[in-house]
Amino acid sequence: QVQTAAAIVLALTELGEGMEITRRIASREEIARIKGSETVMELMVNARLVTMDDKVVQVAHEALLRRWPRLQDWLQDNQERLRLERRLAREAKEWAVELDRDPGALYRGARLAQVVEWVDAGMISLGPLTSEFLQASREEAEREEKEKEVQRQRELEHQRLLAEEQGKLAEEQQRRAEDAEAA
Repeated sequence: QVQTAAAIVLALTELGEGMEITRRIASREEIARIKGSETVMELMVNARLVTMDDKVVQVAHEALLRRWPRLQDWLQDNQERLRLERRLAREAKEWAVELDRDPGALYRGARLAQVVEWVDAGMISLGPLTSEFLQASREEAEREEKEKEVQRQRELEHQRLLAEEQGKLAEEQQRRAEDAEAA
């Protein structure tokens, strides 16, 4: 239950510059994705550590975030993961809502590789929108890779034809030189 409580509290915090901590409102759906959260949430609500309504969950008092030594440890241990997870969620929302799912806003290269690595290792939890964003990023990267391969094959074929033409031209020139020498 300690790991579940840690996951819940981390989901309900926002890291500012450095280690500044503020509370974050999370949807109940987001919290429900945390394994074992139902029982732990009930305990946390009864202890008045968190409040929740039909849609959202939040830490009851922001002072709790600053004065809880164990939370400080959890945040220190998970700082990079939390920043990546929040950035991914923020950019997925921007992609879907503000950018009308523009493929240009999808992750590529090293950024995509890092997120995929962390997701595959179970280090980042994804909501439906971030999952969709990541899947679209993967598909776009695959499409671009196939497009590059097709272009590379075209260039190789062009080079082969050019070399073949150069070979024929050289043969023709050699035949003419031999004919001229024989005459």
